Amino acid sequence: MSLRKGSLTIAVGLAFFAGATYVFTGVTTRALGPVGFSEFSVFWGLVYGVGLGVALPFEQETSRRVAELSGRGDDAEPVFATAVRAAGLLTAVAAVLVVVPLAIVLSRGTGHAVVLAVTSVAALAGLSAAYVTRGALSGSRHFLTYAVQVGMEGLLRIVGAGVLAVLAVRSPWPYAALVSVALILAVLLTGWHWWRGARRVATHDLSPYLAALVAIVIASTIAQCLVNFGPVVVHLLDKDRSGAAAGSFLAAALIARTPTFAFAAVQAVLIPRLVEAVVRRDAADYRRILATVLAGVTALSLVAVALCAAAGPWLMHLLAGPGYDLPRTDIVLLAVSTGVYLMTLALQPAAVAVSQHRRTAIVWIVAATVFVALCLLPVGPVRAVNVAMVGSMTTAAVGLWAIIMRAVGRYS
Repeated sequence: MSLRKGSLTIAVGLAFFAGATYVFTGVTTRALGPVGFSEFSVFWGLVYGVGLGVALPFEQETSRRVAELSGRGDDAEPVFATAVRAAGLLTAVAAVLVVVPLAIVLSRGTGHAVVLAVTSVAALAGLSAAYVTRGALSGSRHFLTYAVQVGMEGLLRIVGAGVLAVLAVRSPWPYAALVSVALILAVLLTGWHWWRGARRVATHDLSPYLAALVAIVIASTIAQCLVNFGPVVVHLLDKDRSGAAAGSFLAAALIARTPTFAFAAVQAVLIPRLVEAVVRRDAADYRRILATVLAGVTALSLVAVALCAAAGPWLMHLLAGPGYDLPRTDIVLLAVSTGVYLMTLALQPAAVAVSQHRRTAIVWIVAATVFVALCLLPVGPVRAVNVAMVGSMTTAAVGLWAIIMRAVGRYS
């Protein structure tokens, strides 16, 4: 299936998922209120910072390897079985060394720490299972099943949030648990063929897979932390730790980051196309694919920035309600950082396709250093985090472009 057809197929599922996410968020913000949603935003930042950072590379690397084997007509099930083992190992390491310690640091007491850790680890496991499965689906060009999976996850979130709202649930933790339940059920209902096969086949040597994954997990975790940890960092920098600044930040971020849902449809089919160009040693086609995607990303980002500048506060109140507030300038900065982040979402798979895993990790380590430095600016916590996100994402985009151009030059 072509890049355009595959993207359109997945776009249908992702469009529904995007709408479902906003329905889920709208229900949650109103059910919990600004302070309760601030607690939920810490869970969200932890899961979609560390969790998505760990899980997303499973899709990228599994997709790359399955695409290589499928292109040669070989059986891809051993690769998927190996990916499951590697994902399980790295997920357990991330849970023990990162998620649980962060849950303790960000909590107000033992009971709060336990429930935050449990819900976060469960969501991390669900994300890992989902993204390994999606990697196999995209690499084998089963884009319709991919679309059904993400759409089903969104549907389950809507149904669950509706039930919790009707029951007048005011604790953030049932809503947090719902994230994990939706992920796992969607995987079981759409990816059972792959998981059943993984139990029957012999796996490949785990060492090469882990070697490739470790570097890209480091890169992806840093990237996702930078883009999703905003509410957590605002929570830490805010002198009023019981305030609603983190919740308002997340509500605004969900508006500013609407383009990420549209781009995800392209990203799912981008790696197989780039890998095919690399296998053929066709540098011209590689550059053409990447240039086309970056042009689309730039146009999409400019529209999003303009929309946030014109109607950002109104859109945030429409989504979350009148209790949430953030200055227009900060919403625009969120849209700018999202636009640059979208460029890195195109550039990082492009770097993976030409096996630049380690250099990609180095680029993101430098970007993280820039983020930390800019967070120390003598301004308010929300403005400092916004400026840090723009600066760090720009650093990453420039660095990734440089290593890609250097690597592609070998194929010319």
